[in-house]
Amino acid sequence: MASTRNFLNRIDVDGAPVRVNRTLPLVGRRIVQFCGGYEARYFFCAENPIADLISKFLTRFHSCWISLRKLPKFKNFSIWRGRLPHWRADDVTYYVTFRHRRALDESERVALLRALMRPDTKRWDLLVVCVLPENTELIFTVREHVEGVKYELAQIVEKEKTRVGKQIIKKTGERFPPFYTESYDRIIRDQDELETRWREIIESPVNAELVESPGDYTGLHVSEAGLSAPSPQA
Repeated sequence: MASTRNFLNRIDVDGAPVRVNRTLPLVGRRIVQFCGGYEARYFFCAENPIADLISKFLTRFHSCWISLRKLPKFKNFSIWRGRLPHWRADDVTYYVTFRHRRALDESERVALLRALMRPDTKRWDLLVVCVLPENTELIFTVREHVEGVKYELAQIVEKEKTRVGKQIIKKTGERFPPFYTESYDRIIRDQDELETRWREIIESPVNAELVESPGDYTGLHVSEAGLSAPSPQA
């Protein structure tokens, strides 16, 4: 072990001396200037699989930490976690997607689309929603329940999924509804991301070779409001 530490203390990377984290004897650390701040680059020096895993974890941890520092400033930001993390804030646009346990037929896709449109203009403002056989994607903004308090988007989505799931179970005799119980949601960061996701959702039926034109797909709804949705300021 001592020889490994001595080796770490002597090694240079790209001509710069290495700063060793002595609490992790098999992992070295170098501090470099990065985008106006500092980044810690961890590397593996000895042929030890445990040290290799530690170095990869530390490198990824610092990458995530730097990404978080660059996030826009959200109003009334909060996080809660189920099986997935869920970020909440005021005056933002959300992207939500969830997978289906099995492929939905056309009548089931239309039923789900109509269910997701029910809260439109009441609890949320849908910008676009597309129900594919294997998954569903939507973009929307959430309305206020009472003054200063927004509706919880997970309750809206899961309520409509449950409603349609019960209808499908009653019709098909299946034991479980064809939807998983939790959805992935994301705060859209800026206008560029909004436009990219908007375009991807609209083009998804064509890319899945279900129709030749998005307008021909019965499981797609596009709001007349277009892309006039709020996005956080960086």
